[in-house]
Amino acid sequence: KIPRDHKRKAVAPRRHFNVVQRAPLSPRLSTLAGKTVYIINSWPGDTHGFGNVEKALDAYLRDKYAGIKLEYRTRMSYSSDDPRLWAEMKEKADAFVYFAAPSCSTTACAVTWPARSIERAGIPGVVVLYRYLEQDALLSREREGMCIRLAETEFPCTDISEGDLAALLGEIEDALFRPLTPEELEGGPFHPPPPGGAVRRRRWG
Repeated sequence: KIPRDHKRKAVAPRRHFNVVQRAPLSPRLSTLAGKTVYIINSWPGDTHGFGNVEKALDAYLRDKYAGIKLEYRTRMSYSSDDPRLWAEMKEKADAFVYFAAPSCSTTACAVTWPARSIERAGIPGVVVLYRYLEQDALLSREREGMCIRLAETEFPCTDISEGDLAALLGEIEDALFRPLTPEELEGGPFHPPPPGGAVRRRRWG
């Protein structure tokens, strides 16, 4: 029989992040003219549903920036490290646009790898994702300690309106140029607090 005054310690079952080391984003560009931009797809073909957006982005950038070069790459495994691709980009890329997919884990990884291997190599970019998966991107951003820029659209986007498509293209472009905010320049240790409920919408510290 356990005495009434007996005390025990229990660990809350909710997940906690370890202390993370924040890192600033890469400096933004002043133009894409004559630059090489890598377009990275998380899933092969148009299985991620962004095919029409990529086609429009291609035409938009080529029409607006003389001499721009667009390099398309598809991840062999969205969740695995890809040192060869990161090394290639470090040598050749001036910027990147990383397309996620209609998947929680894929969206999280679409933030993870730019934070760990692309922005940290000095290459500015943006992750394009579906709005309903924003929380997965924000949590991944917090876990990696880097405020990766996001451009969001509704799912599915196969019938996206001309106005919404134009806005999305502008958001992608703006993410490559807009000067970094103090928040995006922060470094040093960050202590993520425990979650206060089932869903959090914290954007940063």
